[in-house]
Amino acid sequence: MRGCLVAAIYKKTTEIDTAKYDMTAPVALMSTDMERFIQGCKDLHEIWANTAQVAISVWLLYGELGVACVAPAVVAIVSSVGSVLMSSYADKSQVKWMESTQERVAATAKAIAAMKGVKLLGLSEGIYAMLGQLRAAELHAAKYFRYIEVLTATVSFAPLLLSPVFTFMVFVLQARSTGASLNTTLIFTSLSLLHLMTQPLVWLFQAIPLFVASLGCLGRIGKYLQAQSKTEKRNLRSWQPTSSSHDFKREVQEQLKGKGRSAIIIRDAELGWTDSKPILKAVNIEIPASKLTLVIGPVASGKSTLSKAIIGELPSLKGEVHLDTESSAIAYCDQEPFLMNGTLQENILGCSNFDSAWYDVVVRAVDLDRDISSLPDGGQTRIGSKGVSLSGGQRQRIAIARAVYARAPITVFDDALSGLDARTKEHVFEHVFSSRGLLRGIGRSTVLFTHDIDLLPRADHIVALGRDGRVADSGTFEYLGQASEYIKSLTVRERVVANSEKEKEVVGVPPGLSLDDDAGEEPPEDMMRRLGDSSIYSYFFGHIGLWQMLLFAVFQCGWAVFSTIGPVWLKFWASDDATGTERNSYYIGVYATFQTLALVFLTLFAGHTLTTIAVKAGSSLHEVMLKTVMQAPISFFSTVDMGITTNRFSQDIILIDGELPMALLETVSAGLVAIVQLIIIAIAAPYVAIAYPFLIGVLYGVQGFYLRTSRQLRFLDLEAKSPLYTHFLETLHGLATIRAFGWSEANNELNHKLVDGSQRPLYLLYMVQRWLQLALELMIAITAVVLIAVAVQLRSSSTEFIGVALINLMSISQELKMFVINWTNLETSLGAIARTKSFEENIPSENQGDATSEPPPSWPQSGSVHLDSVSADYNASEKANVAFRDVSVHIKSGQKVAICGRSGSGKSSLVMALARLLDLTSGTITIDGLDVSTVPRSTVRSALNIVPQEPYFFYKKVAENLDPFGVASPAAMCSALKMVQLWDVIEANGGLDSELDIETLSQGQKQLLALARAVLRPSKIVVLDEATSKHTQDIMQRIIREEFQGRTVIGVAHQLSTIIDFDLVMVMDAGELAECGKPIDLLRRESLFKRLCDLQGVEMP
Repeated sequence: MRGCLVAAIYKKTTEIDTAKYDMTAPVALMSTDMERFIQGCKDLHEIWANTAQVAISVWLLYGELGVACVAPAVVAIVSSVGSVLMSSYADKSQVKWMESTQERVAATAKAIAAMKGVKLLGLSEGIYAMLGQLRAAELHAAKYFRYIEVLTATVSFAPLLLSPVFTFMVFVLQARSTGASLNTTLIFTSLSLLHLMTQPLVWLFQAIPLFVASLGCLGRIGKYLQAQSKTEKRNLRSWQPTSSSHDFKREVQEQLKGKGRSAIIIRDAELGWTDSKPILKAVNIEIPASKLTLVIGPVASGKSTLSKAIIGELPSLKGEVHLDTESSAIAYCDQEPFLMNGTLQENILGCSNFDSAWYDVVVRAVDLDRDISSLPDGGQTRIGSKGVSLSGGQRQRIAIARAVYARAPITVFDDALSGLDARTKEHVFEHVFSSRGLLRGIGRSTVLFTHDIDLLPRADHIVALGRDGRVADSGTFEYLGQASEYIKSLTVRERVVANSEKEKEVVGVPPGLSLDDDAGEEPPEDMMRRLGDSSIYSYFFGHIGLWQMLLFAVFQCGWAVFSTIGPVWLKFWASDDATGTERNSYYIGVYATFQTLALVFLTLFAGHTLTTIAVKAGSSLHEVMLKTVMQAPISFFSTVDMGITTNRFSQDIILIDGELPMALLETVSAGLVAIVQLIIIAIAAPYVAIAYPFLIGVLYGVQGFYLRTSRQLRFLDLEAKSPLYTHFLETLHGLATIRAFGWSEANNELNHKLVDGSQRPLYLLYMVQRWLQLALELMIAITAVVLIAVAVQLRSSSTEFIGVALINLMSISQELKMFVINWTNLETSLGAIARTKSFEENIPSENQGDATSEPPPSWPQSGSVHLDSVSADYNASEKANVAFRDVSVHIKSGQKVAICGRSGSGKSSLVMALARLLDLTSGTITIDGLDVSTVPRSTVRSALNIVPQEPYFFYKKVAENLDPFGVASPAAMCSALKMVQLWDVIEANGGLDSELDIETLSQGQKQLLALARAVLRPSKIVVLDEATSKHTQDIMQRIIREEFQGRTVIGVAHQLSTIIDFDLVMVMDAGELAECGKPIDLLRRESLFKRLCDLQGVEMP
């Protein structure tokens, strides 16, 4: 069932209409819900088997006691009614718990995937607190289900403990009229039959609510599988128009003939994310085949909306969209590059077959050949989750290379050149997009959405979108240059093609690239995996607390004593020769008290374990994992798959919350009860005790043999699921890209292989568990027969004591079996604790060795920054892996400093070093005269106002994302949104308190929202890491002049026109500071900066 459902969830994910469903759900469905469902169904066959056993036992009891057998039947019926009632609540409670888990896991996965942004923005403490609150909410939601589990345990054991009381009570009342006596034979024969009847009820009444609750999880999975799939709204080559317009039909047919045919035709279309609010209206455009079409327009004009319509990812599409292709596959490059945590070559190939010659051509065309040659493992170097190890330009070039390598008939690039420096952009455009480029050479139809108006003269066709949501103009550049007022208003310059030989540069290794062949995998555990580690118990109990464990011990001991003392008391009742009616009342009263106290202690220890110990341990261990992750160095996230880390917060937490507390509870309970029973048997039949060492030795040998295997299998089970979750999370991130390329089927096949791989250890684990159960039952059965024979032949006690011994022998078999099974379950479940302990001990904290001296609250007061001969490596053992070296510069308070250079030259690395994401190997960075290495990292990051290259938003509400530190008023937030021209958009969606649907914003709007957040943050130092595109640069320049006046501004820039009026320019080249000076001074001489400016047509002001 698991294999089918996980595969079905993944397949549905590749088909679902993402705009109409919460895409945080699938992660929880295939992890948490799936585990709960399996646990509920695991003992499904026990339900009907135990029901049959109960029916047979009632029939036998009737033959022994007559009408008195009605009493246990009534108790069983009342308990079954209680069990059914709780089952109805268990379903709803389980669903609420799973929904809370889903929200926490989704938020955690999002934070892990964007940890670089979390750290750069100084949000580590805020995200830590938010995830902690989500965990608290999850545990609160779980509380109701735990209460149901406690009540279920009470109801389940009620027939076992109370049925003998009511049965003997009815018999005594009946004996007053019949004169029958309650002798030893009758008492212990009836008790044995009652045991055979009620013991199955214990498991039956526990299994039913769990099974019903698992159906709630299955219902959530079913609801997702029944969600609406994405419908194909485009028309392919075999298209028939839906409109009745014969003119349009004839026009399309004419376009598809000869050289003048169109690759894409859109007629009378309304495009948007909802039917009620179309973003583009009355769209009528034609994209010529085998040519380059540029789509331009201002921010929020609908460029991304149009690109999504072409690839079929737009939920609301009215009108006609026709593609001249037999396949729906389109090579697509998104604004945010979709990269997997694989090798660089694997990301370029995608699901395409490897063609060595074509691969080399594509790599050279996107200018990646020198980057690859500088890597220690070349194209086989792993790039980290979402390409965290790479610079922004390198990520974009890999995504471009993948689109080109696929050789699809239609290729769509959504602002794919925005993150490239001028020289690299020119190289990529010339070798990929131009009339001499690869795409033109193989006759592909290319649509490039861009803000770079200087590329317009080199396009075959242009589509210009207006601010009013309509197509402003379309046609060739020559035609539009004469006929279009919009194009005339743009300042388009001549492109200067630089001499490629002069511009050859040495490329530095990108940030944080892993040099380890095992990157992306968890470090292997030592022999403790097989042999166990006793320190795990002290680690686990330490997170629970001494007093909680003492209470647990007291409640367990009370249960063990009172649940086993009943037969001993019945022995005294049977042996009292002088018993009269009044003595019967005395004995039945005391017996009822013992059984009731047993039920009370059962409720107490079950409640204490599930509602106190489980919550305390779950909360504390989650805090340990979360703290470890939040304090892990950035290199950890570039070398370990995000699926592996997310797995810790899903699978491991499932074990800690569910299986582990139950295993602890049942192990201690069965163990203590078995010890008391062994003592009673030894007193009743001393000769039987001779076999104890042999019995214990055999049990220990069986569990030891089983445990080594099961412990390994549990580790393998947890680890085998990590690649499955990694692939699933990456699919969610790049779903639009995967579907556009037509790679859904290939990824489904890969998912099947990963599911098969994750099934093997799980299946074997269940098989060895069944082997253990069978082996123990056979062994206990044989032992019981031998011991009973010995007890009868060598009896040295009274008949009543022999009866006590036989009754305990009947139940001890079950207790010993449950003790061994649950002990081994406890040991294997402790694998989650061992992984947590290993995670905490082996993942270094980035704060290790940090000084704890806190600067004044007002630091930095002036905002001066001094870099004194600073150098940094990503791996000190590899000299080739240099980030930057020997960089010195002094930035005065209030100065505006630009850092420029080609991709991978060390620009972003300097920002990472300033924010202490990258440790220096030599030199110092001081802010206001204070060495930042002596200041806690969180303090440094909170003191800097960083706008990252990729805008990150983590919170639900708009206001929380604008002001995560809670320092701005609503009026200030409104003002900031108006500055960046976003207030109308936010207000239309509900204002500051509305939920932020980030997917409905264009990339430019996301950048502007991040800029508004920076405006609200009071800091003397503002760091802009390639934070804007060409369309948002005017707003950025205005805000720098007006809002950041008097602050120190450090800007990493590719658009050099935005920084020409800065006070200082730093030009990075291969990790070194090649030039530093005033922009005007550098432009007056032959400098690297001047060559870069010439490429972009930037002239001296």
